[in-house]
Amino acid sequence: MKKTITTLALAVAATVASPVFAKAELAPKLQFDHEGVTYTYTKTQVGESTIYKGYASPGDAFYLVARKGQVTGKANGVAVSFRAPTVEMSAGAKMIPLASR
Repeated sequence: MKKTITTLALAVAATVASPVFAKAELAPKLQFDHEGVTYTYTKTQVGESTIYKGYASPGDAFYLVARKGQVTGKANGVAVSFRAPTVEMSAGAKMIPLASR
């Protein structure tokens, strides 16, 4: 469970860094693989909130709402709440994803 939450936190951090403003019906499907699990989701901006809705395979559905540095929702049928990871960038720096445990 901790790996799932950590993985979802990394997904939130990766997608928060690249703003996508789209209507729900036009939101593109995003996908990444982590430790043998494929995560497929959409990202939708609604006011100050960013909604991540998708599923993990193998796994279950998740629905996360990121707002003002806090992420809440459900992942694998379990309610989750955690601080959104922050991404700090220097001028001209390239974003390099890092894993933490």
